[in-house]
Amino acid sequence: MEKWNDLKIPFADIKDATKDFSKKIGEGGYGPVYEGELLINGECMKVAVKRLNSKHGQGLKEFLTEIDLLSGQRHDNLITLVGFCNEENEKIIVYEYADRGSLDGYLKYGNEKCTLTWLERLKIVVDAAKGLDHLHNHLPNNQVIIHRDIKTSNILIDDNWVAKLSDFGLSKSTFSGLGRSTVISYACGTPGYVEPELQQSWMGTRAIDVYSFGIVLFEVLCGRLCNVKYGDDIILSAEVAKKYYAEGILYKIIDPVIRERQISPKSFIKYSTIAYKCLEPRRWRPSIDVVKKALEESLKFQQQVSPSLPTHSISKTEWNSLQIPFAKIKDATKDFTNVIHKGDYSFVYEGELLVHGRYMKVLVKRSYEEFGQGLYQFLSEIHFLWKVAQEYYANGDLDKIIDPSLRKHMNSESLSKLSSIAYKCLHDRPLIVDVIKELEETLKIEMEHEESERLKSLSISYEEDISDEKSL
Repeated sequence: MEKWNDLKIPFADIKDATKDFSKKIGEGGYGPVYEGELLINGECMKVAVKRLNSKHGQGLKEFLTEIDLLSGQRHDNLITLVGFCNEENEKIIVYEYADRGSLDGYLKYGNEKCTLTWLERLKIVVDAAKGLDHLHNHLPNNQVIIHRDIKTSNILIDDNWVAKLSDFGLSKSTFSGLGRSTVISYACGTPGYVEPELQQSWMGTRAIDVYSFGIVLFEVLCGRLCNVKYGDDIILSAEVAKKYYAEGILYKIIDPVIRERQISPKSFIKYSTIAYKCLEPRRWRPSIDVVKKALEESLKFQQQVSPSLPTHSISKTEWNSLQIPFAKIKDATKDFTNVIHKGDYSFVYEGELLVHGRYMKVLVKRSYEEFGQGLYQFLSEIHFLWKVAQEYYANGDLDKIIDPSLRKHMNSESLSKLSSIAYKCLHDRPLIVDVIKELEETLKIEMEHEESERLKSLSISYEEDISDEKSL
C-alpha cells in the first residue's frame, strides 16, 4: 500500500471531519456513508465518507480494489477518490461529495415535486454513459475496467447536475484486444440489473455493464426502480420493459410527469430503441460507445424543442396561469355537445370561452384515460409499423399489408419504386434530393398508368356505345 501513501488520511482526522460520524447520509451495500468536511491541501472540502462494516461482507479485497481503480482515474463523470484510512479494524474510503445525491432518489413515479424533467434525465444518462465509456474504451495501455454494479444508486449527481459513476468495489480490471476483455466473474451485482448470461456462465465482458445500463435507462424513462411495485401494480424488469417495447405500448409505463408534456417524439424513439438494444442477448448488444452516441442524439433532439436545461424540477405552479377549471370548459362546450372531430384517443369540441373579459371561439380537445396517451400510442405504433413493414418488404410480401382500397388501383412498377425508396430511407439514408427524384419518377409512372387506365376505360365505353347503336 506504499504507492498510495499520499492518499492516506488518519482516522482521527476523519473522525473530526464527520463529527464522530454523526451525520449519516446513506447506507451502502457494505456500510454507512457519512457527510464531513476535511482539510485538504489547506482548503476545507466537503466529503462523503464510506465506513466499511465487515458484517456486510466487504473485506480487504474489495476495499483495495476500489482504492486501486479509483486512484488512477480522473474523469468528469467518475467520482473522485479523496483518500482512505486503513488503521486496525477501520477501513474507510473518502470521496468527493455529490451534493444532489444519487439518481435513484429522483425516480418517484408520478410525483412532480421530487422528480426530474426529461431534459435533466437525458443529461444525466449521457454523463453516466461517458463515464462508462471511459472505463471500457479510453484507459491507457489497453486497460479495461468492468464496473459490474451499474445501477441508479451508483450514479451520483453533483451541485452542477453532473452525473458521476461511483462504487467500484466489485469492479474488475482486464485488457482489450486479442480476446482479453473477458474476465472470470461470479454472478455479482444487484438483482434485476444482472444479465442472464452471467448467471449461466462465469465469463464476464463489458457487455454486462451495458445490460445493467439498459435497466437504468428504462428506470429513468419510466420513473420506476426495477423490482419495486408501484400503485398500478406494474413491477419494472427487463422482461416487462422488452415486452412493452416490442408490443408498441411502452407509453403505458412511462413516467406520467414527462409523458404528458415533455418528450420530443424523435428523442423518445431514439432513446427507447437504444435502451431496448442494451437488453438484447450479449452477442447483439451494442457497445457503450454506440449507446453513448445514441443518447447524445436523443439529447440533441430534445434540446431542439426545449433548448435550455432547467436547474430545478418542474412544478405544477408553473402551469397555473394556463389552467382552466373543468366547470368553465363544460359550460363553454355546452356539456361537450358539439363534436367536430373524433380521433382515436380524443374528441374535439367547439365552444365559446370567456377569456380576459371577452368571449373567444375555441376548440377543446378532450382525451380519455381509457384510450391511453395518444401521442405515445401514435409513436409506438409508428415504430412497430416500421418493424413490420421492414420484415414484409424483405420477404417480398409488402402487398399483403397495403391499404386494400389502394392495392387494386396501384401500378406494380410505381409500388416497387415507392417501397424501395421508403426502405432506403430507413437504412442507406439517401440525400433528400435523391428521394425527391425517385418520388417524382414514381409519380410520373403512376400518372401515366392512371392515364392509360382512363383511356382504356373510355375505349371500352366507346365500344359499348357503338355496340348498343348497332343493336338498335
